[in-house]
Parts: sequence; C-alpha cells; structure tokens
Amino acid sequence: QVSDFGARSNRIQVQNEIFSNLELATSENLSEQEDADMVETLMQLSAKEVAYEAALSAAAKVMQLSLVNFL
Repeated sequence: QVSDFGARSNRIQVQNEIFSNLELATSENLSEQEDADMVETLMQLSAKEVAYEAALSAAAKVMQLSLVNFL
C-alpha cells in the first residue's frame, strides 16, 4: 500500500509539473500574440505628440492673429 501510494503521488507530481509547464507555455503564446510592440508603440506616441504640438502651435498663431484683428 505504501509503494502504491508513493507511485500515485509521483504520478500526481509529474502531472502537476506538466500542467504548470503547459500553463506557462500557453500564457507565453498569448502574450506574444496580444502584447504591444514597445518600439512601435513609442514611435506612434512620438508621432502623435508631434502632430498635437503642431496643432497647438497653429491654433495659437490663428488665435493671435484674430485677436490682433479684433483690436
């Protein structure tokens, strides 16, 4: 009975290790598919910042001209 219990315990431990490895592999695969590419994301952010600053600059120039024309 003791040897039978030991064998079952070993099989359960092996199955737990296999399950842990599969779970880790699955989460890694999911991460590769869904995570954002940092370089691409930073480039997009930089481009949007430049466009935003250009829009602010253009709006400031238009507002300044209209205020001068108003006075």
